[in-house]
Amino acid sequence: MGKKRVPRSAEAVMKDAGSPADLEEVGQLRGEFDENGRLLDLDGHELTRTKTRLTIKQAMALIGAGASAASEPCGCGGWAGCQPQWLDKAELDSLLAVSKPITRKGGSPTWIDAWTNETSTLVFAHGDIVWTSDTR
Repeated sequence: MGKKRVPRSAEAVMKDAGSPADLEEVGQLRGEFDENGRLLDLDGHELTRTKTRLTIKQAMALIGAGASAASEPCGCGGWAGCQPQWLDKAELDSLLAVSKPITRKGGSPTWIDAWTNETSTLVFAHGDIVWTSDTR
């Protein structure tokens, strides 16, 4: 009998990791829509839309309570291949410090909705909405 081959570390990792589809199911995609149209948070967990047509006041209340925020500028809702553009902590803080943090330019369909899962909430703006920290 020959020696039993011990797998190299990279081979062992790939064997344990499974297929690319398995990786997606455990949250390897982060902060975007997956190929099945599911929106994933920045930790890779699926979000569910829980409220549509938020007012600016409602959106800012959620952000003030700790929600994340993202947008997609074309107004497709993310279904035409647009991926969310997430605001970082500094951008969120600056939004909370101004009197008019969100403006609507008009043009493409425009709305704001809320998405949640067990650990997070996302305020997701669509279309010609501009997040602004301009204090002028």
